[in-house]
Amino acid sequence: MRKLVARVFDYSVDGLTAQEGSEFFQFCRDLPDDPAQVTRTTELHERADLHIMGRTVYEGMAGYFPTAVDHPYADLLNAARKVVFSRTLPTPHAALCAACGGAEVVRRGSACSLGRLLVRLGGPVRASR
Repeated sequence: MRKLVARVFDYSVDGLTAQEGSEFFQFCRDLPDDPAQVTRTTELHERADLHIMGRTVYEGMAGYFPTAVDHPYADLLNAARKVVFSRTLPTPHAALCAACGGAEVVRRGSACSLGRLLVRLGGPVRASR
């Protein structure tokens, strides 16, 4: 079975996740990049065979990464195979699909679908929140 790697950006030690537009979100954006962290995260993205996410993360990526030419992970995330778990996303966004070749939307049976993805041979699966 593949390894499932969960990655949450911009969270505090007490579990607070930065919401866009909040003071904590801006604080996280103002922090300087740590070269060692950029290297570790780049390696994580390079090893991942699949990127799974929900609608909110997917829509955030679709609105940002296709044009984020200076972002250290943009090319890796745009090129990654994506599976979006959503009952309400009608179709993958054209902008992100043009940049990465598409995404699959899973509407029902999320637990079963995730189980099938994890038993296939390949690299680790990366999950975003």
